[in-house]
Amino acid sequence: MDDPIEQAEEAMRASRWHEAVQYWQAALDAAEEPAPVVYARMGKAQRHARALDEAEMTLRVGMERYPAFSALFTEYAEVAMTRQDWTEAARRWQEVVDRCREATPTGVFVRMSTFFCQQGRYEEAERVISQGREWHPDEVALSMEFAEIAMFQKKWPEAIKRWQDLNR
Repeated sequence: MDDPIEQAEEAMRASRWHEAVQYWQAALDAAEEPAPVVYARMGKAQRHARALDEAEMTLRVGMERYPAFSALFTEYAEVAMTRQDWTEAARRWQEVVDRCREATPTGVFVRMSTFFCQQGRYEEAERVISQGREWHPDEVALSMEFAEIAMFQKKWPEAIKRWQDLNR
């Protein structure tokens, strides 16, 4: 297995983050024009290796080169989450939604909602999930998160109602 991408992915599966960073760097160095996923995966490995400044730099380069590749922006938001820079994280998550619009992955809405709930910002969590449900009405994960928001608030009758609505 001499392919640095395969080696990087294997290291990531085993949570050997520093090793993964080295392999991703080799992949970046070897490619004339690296694919956007290489920047995103490198940023993720750097984030997990706690090389946050490097992750941000890698992701910014990727975002500049591939402004339509949403995984770069999602990972950029994750870096702010890891830093516990909540204001910046909220701004970056919103940027993902603004860029992707109706194509925003449902996981982004769930991640944003969880983020807001952990901060006690339940109205914002409701708004985010409502937007996601509007764009993806058949996504069960969004309906489940809608119920979870009520549970975070200990609004048990509302939580029960929302869980029951899942079965309809």
